[in-house]
Amino acid sequence: MPKNTKLHEAIGQLRDKKESEIPIADRINALDALLLIDLTEDNEDHREEQFRDAVYLHEKVWKKFDDLMKCEDQINKGSYWSPQMEDDPSYFKKDKFLEYDNSEFTFLELQQIAAEERVKLGLKNDSEEDKAVLLNILKYNEEECRAYLATRYSVLTQVPGWEDSEKIPTPTPGGFTHKNTSLDVLSDDSIDAIKEHAAQLVLMKPIKNTPSNKSSALTKLLKAIEDGHEDVFLDQAKLLGYPIDDPISGATLTSIFRGIDQSNGKIKEEIKKVAEERVNEFKHTNALKNLDEVVRRLDNEWILSNQALLSIDCAEDEHVFIGRLLADPKFEHISRTDIKESAETEIEKDIQKKLCERYLPAKLEKDGISALDQLQAALKATTPEALTDALKDGVPDHDNIITQGVTKENMVSLQVALLKNNIKKLNPDQLDSLVKASNLQEFKTKMALAIGTDVDFIKDTHLPALKEEARIQQFKALVTAPSAARFGEKTHEQLIAVFNKLPHEKQLKLLENKENLPFIFKANDKDVLQFYLGKKDSLGKDLDMTALLEENKRNADFQQLHNAALAKHLYQYTPPITLNDQQIKNINEVLLAQRDLDDKVHYGALLDVLCTQCQILDKSGFCKSLDFNKDTGEFELSKTNQGPIKDQQMHNKNLLDRLDDLVVKAGPPDTEANQDQQRLIGVLLRLEKTDEFTVENIDEVMEAFNNSSSLSAFLEHTDVAPFKDALSRELTQAEFRSIKEEQTQNLFKGKDNAPMKDAVVQLKGDLEKLQQVDKEILKHKGNLSSLQKLDEEASAFAQGLKGKSGKVLRETQAHYKGLNKECINIIDHLQHSLEEVKARQQITVPPALSSPTANDQQVKDRNEIIKDVEKLKKELAKEEELIERELRYYRDEVQPKLSKILKNIENVMTGSQKNVYMPEGVVIYCQDRATAQKPAVPPGLKQEQIISAKGGLNSTIILANQNEDQLFKSTGKPGPNEVICFDKSSRKQYLDPKDNTAKILDVTRRMTYDPDYRGEASATLKGDGIHAARTGKFELINSPIDYDNLPDDVRQELLDEEIQKYMQDAVQILKNMDPPPSKDNPIVIKSPPGKEREAALMWTALVVLGEKNKNMQFPPEAIVVRGGSGFNPLQQRQKGMFGRDTGFAPNSIYEQHFRPRENLIKDTIDDLVKETKENKEQAKVGKDVDKQIQKQTHIKDGVTGLRDKMEHEAEERQKQAGVSSNVARMTSGGK
Repeated sequence: MPKNTKLHEAIGQLRDKKESEIPIADRINALDALLLIDLTEDNEDHREEQFRDAVYLHEKVWKKFDDLMKCEDQINKGSYWSPQMEDDPSYFKKDKFLEYDNSEFTFLELQQIAAEERVKLGLKNDSEEDKAVLLNILKYNEEECRAYLATRYSVLTQVPGWEDSEKIPTPTPGGFTHKNTSLDVLSDDSIDAIKEHAAQLVLMKPIKNTPSNKSSALTKLLKAIEDGHEDVFLDQAKLLGYPIDDPISGATLTSIFRGIDQSNGKIKEEIKKVAEERVNEFKHTNALKNLDEVVRRLDNEWILSNQALLSIDCAEDEHVFIGRLLADPKFEHISRTDIKESAETEIEKDIQKKLCERYLPAKLEKDGISALDQLQAALKATTPEALTDALKDGVPDHDNIITQGVTKENMVSLQVALLKNNIKKLNPDQLDSLVKASNLQEFKTKMALAIGTDVDFIKDTHLPALKEEARIQQFKALVTAPSAARFGEKTHEQLIAVFNKLPHEKQLKLLENKENLPFIFKANDKDVLQFYLGKKDSLGKDLDMTALLEENKRNADFQQLHNAALAKHLYQYTPPITLNDQQIKNINEVLLAQRDLDDKVHYGALLDVLCTQCQILDKSGFCKSLDFNKDTGEFELSKTNQGPIKDQQMHNKNLLDRLDDLVVKAGPPDTEANQDQQRLIGVLLRLEKTDEFTVENIDEVMEAFNNSSSLSAFLEHTDVAPFKDALSRELTQAEFRSIKEEQTQNLFKGKDNAPMKDAVVQLKGDLEKLQQVDKEILKHKGNLSSLQKLDEEASAFAQGLKGKSGKVLRETQAHYKGLNKECINIIDHLQHSLEEVKARQQITVPPALSSPTANDQQVKDRNEIIKDVEKLKKELAKEEELIERELRYYRDEVQPKLSKILKNIENVMTGSQKNVYMPEGVVIYCQDRATAQKPAVPPGLKQEQIISAKGGLNSTIILANQNEDQLFKSTGKPGPNEVICFDKSSRKQYLDPKDNTAKILDVTRRMTYDPDYRGEASATLKGDGIHAARTGKFELINSPIDYDNLPDDVRQELLDEEIQKYMQDAVQILKNMDPPPSKDNPIVIKSPPGKEREAALMWTALVVLGEKNKNMQFPPEAIVVRGGSGFNPLQQRQKGMFGRDTGFAPNSIYEQHFRPRENLIKDTIDDLVKETKENKEQAKVGKDVDKQIQKQTHIKDGVTGLRDKMEHEAEERQKQAGVSSNVARMTSGGK
């Protein structure tokens, strides 16, 4: 049977063969051979033979297709008896092989399909030129397209029967200039098929390379194919770049979509297949992105709770890990079906390893290694293998995690984690020695002594974290000690949490001033907490004191309970209990009523009240926790918790008896007669006791209280000595003063004159002392008269400080800080005086005496007392009015003005009102010089994933006269071995076009400023002002990116970011220049070989800013390029007549990269215009207000005595009672 059909199929399949199977040249030659046969020749035998020979001569091509070239005839080359059958060569010249007029496909039809496939074989979409050819094919009609193809494929014109193209007299708009009617070579059906193939190529490329921002269009296109929605399909094809608006092109794609014939249907399926693959790639990429994001955000708590998951051996139990991982609720939004099955093995191994590397240090820091010898073995390890073995010995059931979690890069950090855990086990003296270690070597020595082995692996970079852990543990030991944590280890849990967030300077200050801890424990005001703890955490964020204030209030509430053991149990109960004042009062009343807690009836009654007042839902469970069976009304066998509560009640027996007597005596009508005594007994009941508080103890303490004028005097009394520590923690200055005031008031409610006389004398003396100090304060007002106009002058004052040297700023700040401190001390004194006066005004005028209940002398004395009390109350009222007036003046007028001045000074010193350039996305900070040369690798990433290069001799540096004081406003002055870093980072996820695998690319672009570099420029200082800059160097720590091997969308994003970063770096360089660059004082770019691109982009960015910024214009010659990079700035500019510079050349870096991104760089240019404009205005204002500054820094004080008195008084008051909320709110020390 002839093989015409097989040859037809083979011709149609040539495009599907790979270059490795059949080279393209061989395929073209095979088709051309068929096309050049003249099938119109009269000699039928000759033309048929030539056609068959054209196939046979290219046997190596056609034999790749099934049995097309298989010989069907055999001949015997042997004998009849010994046949040797071989292929008959004449077979390929016969009709048996290929038949001229075959009913399926004639030779002419085969030649036509060869012509069609010859054209298709040459079509591609690899370049803009290729695409233009395809678009032309699509938009021309059949005859125009045939003529156009003849211009592209000359072999067509050599095909026998091809007619010359005719010129069209009047071409249609957009049409071709010629037409061709050679239907015998390229039929209309062939032209349609070629157009469809062109349409396929035009649409397939954007589908294959669909950027992420058009993924939704691709998804809609795919759904339209599946649902048969033609309009949606065409709309989405247009969004992806297909020329739908061209009628002929649109008609071709419509025909493909409708699948009118087999060819259309095949193309449609191919488009659908490619679209599905791309959509699946997006799903895969998005799944990996989401997976990476979730994994990155997993906290240590989750990771540590999934030991079993991380222990799965992925080699043995393939895909079990990823299955269980994605089943976790945290991953529920990630579909496993979106991840390519072929990638699952690599993905799960990668994720598990990352999680193991995070699990292991967290585990070691949390639990450590308990056995000392095993711990020492791990710390002595010097190779990953040795550490792995040691950890497997010390941490059981973690072999797989340890194997994957230990690397050469992280082994030291794992040893450091072990040290951090061990620090938690050190005693207070060892912790103190670590905290006080002044350098790395001393710390190593102290740590080695504590742990019993050398720790030479500790580096400078580890020291801050280790010392912080030592500080945290030292602080924890202080606040969890039984003397400080009366309710157990969680008493100050929130305080510890706040301490952990504090800057190390503030942590050290708290540890050095342990005496302030009781005031922090009792603080119920945010300002007071901020005074002691500060306002900012170690990251510069505002500290949230809400939870700590709630903790302090809860502690204070439970502290009011009259049984220390019961208070501790209720505090620790879960779920947590909250009590208000009334509930506490009700519990204390039942403790007074039910004395014998060894009696089940009394104890049961107490528990009933507790269940009600504490709002207990599970009453049986609550009672069981207190060793009582609520159902039976009997004690449990164990009395672990009931015992301490009963013991405290027994120790309190005499105090409860005394309180009961006082409560009875305070019955109607005088219910407040002995409230001071009741309150003092209440304080004593709250104390935790180890023995009975005797009647003698009670009398002695109460007598000491009556005879003490201050809390410190009371606590120092010999009779109070046994209870001093407990009372100092329990009784606050405010509570002591309140009880004493009640005690004084009660004296005037009694019957005896003598105590009243003594009280009047005491009150008069107190008033005279207050009046004397207040008179001195009144005199001081005149010395502050020059502050009156500071409101109006504050703005000019702040402007005048800008540009001044640090010395002037520090002197000015010190002066106003002194005034502010003095003012705050006066306010504190006045506030305290006001409280004293108001408290004394509460005394009541005693009733008059008359006969016969009193004798004449008693009546006379009482009348004198009444007169004295009435007079005293009037004087107290007058003094109250005076104090309130002075308080308003200092608090509402003077102090806010001083605070405003200090704020202005601080703003200038810290740069918060300076022209600090903080471009979007750029992180500015100081870093060790050596570390800055190698940007840090983010956790979980490999070094080869970072696009950055080492700096140093092989990097580009920029030398420009910098006003360093201005530059340092954004970061503070770098340390001796530090540089300023200006970093911008981004992460790209994409499919590698080489192997179609998902890749993550992390790009770090860094510019540094090194102030210690001494290069070609110099500077001077004049007086206290900075008039010329010292010069450091800027350095670029990044390398060119291999853009050619990245997808188009990723490449464009990276190019956009690169140009923007160079513009931002250029602004950073220029904004602090003093003076601007010029030909005589140029910016010098020194760029070594291989850094031509860096030099070109930096030079262009600087020149663009010099041209666009009217406030700081300079010529291109002000930017000089040196070194061996090969970049020549002269080639970037074009010259006009007479050699005049006329701008950037057409082929310049600017025209290639900057002009196409004008909108992107416009904001950066505007930034520099704004910055330089403000610099000019600031310099002008600074000169105008120099005199004003001098005026404000010479306010007369002349009140040294008063200042010293107020300061001493304030210090003593803070020692005894802590800082007041008013002082805390006003003082700058709380920052």
